[in-house]
Amino acid sequence: MCFPYESLSNASPKRSHNDYLEKNKEEFHDVSIIASLPGINVVTSFSLDYMHLICLGVVRKLIMMWIKGPVSVRYPSWKIKEVSSAMGKLKAQIPCEFARKPRSFDEISRWKETEYRTFLLYTGPIVMKSILKKDHWKHFLALSISMTILLSPDHSKFLFIARNLLDYFLKRYEQIYGSYLMSHNVNGLNHISDDYDMYGPLDNVSAFPFENYMRQLKKMLRKPHKPLEQIVKRYNETFLLPLTENKLKQKQIYSGLHQNDQIIQNNINELQFKTLNLKNVTLKTHVEADSYFLTTNNEVVKRMNIIRSTETHVIRLVGKIFLQKYDLYQKPFESSKLNVNVVNLLSNELFDFSVKSIKKK
Repeated sequence: MCFPYESLSNASPKRSHNDYLEKNKEEFHDVSIIASLPGINVVTSFSLDYMHLICLGVVRKLIMMWIKGPVSVRYPSWKIKEVSSAMGKLKAQIPCEFARKPRSFDEISRWKETEYRTFLLYTGPIVMKSILKKDHWKHFLALSISMTILLSPDHSKFLFIARNLLDYFLKRYEQIYGSYLMSHNVNGLNHISDDYDMYGPLDNVSAFPFENYMRQLKKMLRKPHKPLEQIVKRYNETFLLPLTENKLKQKQIYSGLHQNDQIIQNNINELQFKTLNLKNVTLKTHVEADSYFLTTNNEVVKRMNIIRSTETHVIRLVGKIFLQKYDLYQKPFESSKLNVNVVNLLSNELFDFSVKSIKKK
């Protein structure tokens, strides 16, 4: 089934809950009993899952068309090999918060949903810039930027831009790849921004947490016979076991005690550490990919040391600031507005930063 593009200004009215109840569309055969539940709106109460719709749907479809699609949009094998080589070089630059390192297009059949997400939001705009034709890259970038906005709690003011970029993506998708490839997943981009209005950032209503928990469920299985019964028994047993010291022990905030690293003032009442574990961020001085952070003043810092006072227990970071920042892209939207920058020229001077000054990694 294909869904031809309709612009925002000329689009058909969106289906409403009342339309469903009144069977205004001839293809409706019956009304689900779910619609009779109090507070249920069959249109807005059920969100679209971007993990399946976009990561495993649209993004995978784009990559497969670049590799094996029609001649008009397919790229030669030597360019695909360049992408795979670039992805391999990025492995050392991927922070520890990412569940998987980038893999080549040769392994695309084994990519997981998190890898498609990483490609869409982070690695793709970098490695594909020199590979894709200019209009193809601009088209892909529109999807990347719009999803960056829809997944972030900090960029709600750009929601109208995300909607316009998705409209542009759909229009150009039909022109570049053909109307016969306007699938259900592609058409879903018409509605994905509406879920932001209802539920906030799309990670609030995605299937990623459930998919991630599959690993825990698999660990509960000992044999292929009666898997559901095994999982229920193992799950109930977790409430019967006494809490061990390891379970009660909280995650250390800092670790990797060391000496003689870069400091601003040598103080005998201070200890130096290699690793700092915060709520959503882990910084490591000895791992290049985990050494950078953005401050609340939008300064990009390379962290050189972690210092804790033995008297006040206050933690401070010692680092160098990048003196030059550029946009990775300026059209269709300046990357710096989304905290995406190309940086250069590290300062010689060391600076102190508090933990509260960390905005993002």
